Amino acid sequence: MKYFPPALLLLCILKAQAQAADGSWNARLVGRPLYLRSCFIDDQLEFDGAGKLVGIGRPAPFTMCGVDVQEAMLKGKSLVIEGVRVALVAGSEEGSGLVRRQISSTTHLAFSLRRGDKREFHAPEVLKMTIHPDQAGSFDKALSNIFADGLAELAPLAPLYWQCYAQSYFQPREVSKSAEKDVEKCVITPATALPEGTSGEAGGGTVPPVMISSTQVRIPERALEVGARGTAVVHLKVGVDGVPVGLQVIRAVGCGVDEAVLEAVSQDRFKPATRAGVAVSVDMSLSFRFETQ
Repeated sequence: MKYFPPALLLLCILKAQAQAADGSWNARLVGRPLYLRSCFIDDQLEFDGAGKLVGIGRPAPFTMCGVDVQEAMLKGKSLVIEGVRVALVAGSEEGSGLVRRQISSTTHLAFSLRRGDKREFHAPEVLKMTIHPDQAGSFDKALSNIFADGLAELAPLAPLYWQCYAQSYFQPREVSKSAEKDVEKCVITPATALPEGTSGEAGGGTVPPVMISSTQVRIPERALEVGARGTAVVHLKVGVDGVPVGLQVIRAVGCGVDEAVLEAVSQDRFKPATRAGVAVSVDMSLSFRFETQ
């Protein structure tokens, strides 16, 4: 029988325990459709034992908070999680909802200094999270506060302008064929809905608002990288002052495109709708077609 020094034996035991612990964290986190409850775009994040971010993070759009965990391991007393960022982007059929897609960035690598030629290299956006234990040495509370497991769990955390969309697309097990109509019903206020037969003709009907200034949509670079495409449709209420309020997502493109559209539309200005010559508030929708090469 071989003799193992006590120190070496203790090291082997601790190593075995760490490997077993790592295996349990991997079983819990790897392969799950996880989302950051508080979405930050930084590639390295640190959390305390309650799951609160240490330091200041840069906020990211709601549709860029997905994570595919690749590995979880104990390093000292902390749990270190490495993964790939995931975006929610429109599926192949417009209006069918959003699907998960790993975010990758394009890097141009020179392979001939003499000719100056370059080639493109696509690499996934890696995210590293360091989580410290609580006073009891547990990570459970932190993990519950950091991650939402699936879209249904993420839906209540969506910003106000995503809430109607989330109710129809994130919470049901299957997306209904009438989901977009349901979102429209959710966002429209009956008192300010444009009546049927509305036209631009003078008379007793309602004359719809007319855009008098528009703002260019600034497309997020990551949306181009991930290949997001489709038509974003947003709802707004045009007040008697011609200022849009109450913006909501009706149809989504994802990966920050919808937030960019909402930001631009919020700066648009309109000649308000009128009814019998008097300015009135009305609901309306605007669409923005987004294509990538």
